[in-house]
Amino acid sequence: MKIRETKSISITNGTDPIARVNQWVRCLVFFGWFLLSVHVAYGQDTVWVRSPDGSKEIKREGLIVDWTDDTLRMEVNGRINEVSSDRIVSYQTKWPSEYDLAKTEIEKHNFSAAINPLQLAVQAETRSWARHIMVIDLIRSLYLAERYQEAVEAFLVLVVEDPQTRFFAAIPLAWELRPAQLPSSTSATKWLDSGNPTAQLLGASWLLSTNDRAKAIQKLESLSGDIDARIAHLASAQLWRDQVLAPKKDQLDRWLRHVERMPSELRAGPLVVLGLAQQRAQQPDEAILSWMKVLILSPNEYRLAGFALQQSALLLQNEGRRVEAQRLWAELNVNYPQTPWANEAQQAIHSANQP
Repeated sequence: MKIRETKSISITNGTDPIARVNQWVRCLVFFGWFLLSVHVAYGQDTVWVRSPDGSKEIKREGLIVDWTDDTLRMEVNGRINEVSSDRIVSYQTKWPSEYDLAKTEIEKHNFSAAINPLQLAVQAETRSWARHIMVIDLIRSLYLAERYQEAVEAFLVLVVEDPQTRFFAAIPLAWELRPAQLPSSTSATKWLDSGNPTAQLLGASWLLSTNDRAKAIQKLESLSGDIDARIAHLASAQLWRDQVLAPKKDQLDRWLRHVERMPSELRAGPLVVLGLAQQRAQQPDEAILSWMKVLILSPNEYRLAGFALQQSALLLQNEGRRVEAQRLWAELNVNYPQTPWANEAQQAIHSANQP
């Protein structure tokens, strides 16, 4: 998928000062026309912001001109105001009609049906901050539809556009021990061998359960010391996948402390792996607690939450705790119907209801 890029305006270093002034004027006129066209096309944006002391919400109206990393920039009456992302409660803007259609499909958990309108919406959108939001929904939908290679490629384009993206937690890594579907080994090897740490992390993640396991481990060990803490945390947790079948207690203690040091938005995948290791170490209650944290901390991680529910229900069932297991099977059936484990939940519920 190719994301359309907006062109930037460059000012050449000429020797004629009048020519340079004329260039600046043309750029300012163009920029003013661009802002006017955006206003005409999209109208006014509304952002609700939490006050610094957290006591109330403040409504702001204007034009969102940028939203990268942890800061939203909004033009209000000709002035640019900056707002920290962690203070934003909600926002309202006008979206392409295709995006409204895609959101309806996502709300119904029809992720495959959302992909085409999302692609059309991304192509139609000219605001980079809004396009990035739609691209993340596209990446998540591709991932949930098990179109992993396309999800990875879309994420890598996003990171090139916005290296410090606030959506890094949506990185489409493999967290199940042996995923049923894999990107092509050629593509995964290309990502692993690139000079981009994010691409390397993705390549190593998807190659870890293949014949290139040793190469993937070597790269993950290197990335676990990366200067980007997000990459370092996730690379370390990916290595746990290779050690989960025979974990030692001191390992589990270290892994738990490591998860607690991670930003909450990065914890879902690591918690899934930690739970698998705790289960293998005969720590059923600790495993279930880790998996339940996925549902609490990362409700948007639809596939991981479904997997955590399935693993918890299976564990409880095998422990003879049938009432608790049935409660989780029911939640999986109702709230995660588009995951690979929904049929298993229906069968478990049906079996429990037989005389």
